[in-house]
Amino acid sequence: MTSKVYVTDSFIRCPCCSNRINLVHNKSVGAVYARAWTSINVQSLVFLEMWARSEIGDSYVTKRNLHKALLPQIKTAKLSGYKNPINFAARISEMVSAGTDYKGALVEKIPSVTTIQRDIIKGPFYKLRMPRIAKVLKKGGILT
Repeated sequence: MTSKVYVTDSFIRCPCCSNRINLVHNKSVGAVYARAWTSINVQSLVFLEMWARSEIGDSYVTKRNLHKALLPQIKTAKLSGYKNPINFAARISEMVSAGTDYKGALVEKIPSVTTIQRDIIKGPFYKLRMPRIAKVLKKGGILT
């Protein structure tokens, strides 16, 4: 038997017994398929090194601002997978979850930041995890 149910806030009511059923929205962090990666490709390795050496390497930044800041270097290095903003966003999502089945994330993702004046700015924002990046760069892109 199927019945229509109405979603109110974060729950529904059972059409048979009227019990409240909480709805859970499972939302993953990063590209799920990248979790099992054991290594990253050369373009990603070059990009991570470029980001780490940039003046925003240790800052929280949006994908858009990161792309704007690094685009000249991306073009110079001929990183075709990073030139287009849509492809760039996908590559960052991969870096958030790449190899996390084995060890920590390469890139930290947070939903918002707080300014010195205590204003909350919604993101998401991304930041390199420098100790992890250093190890992966030293190993030539091996994530395990």
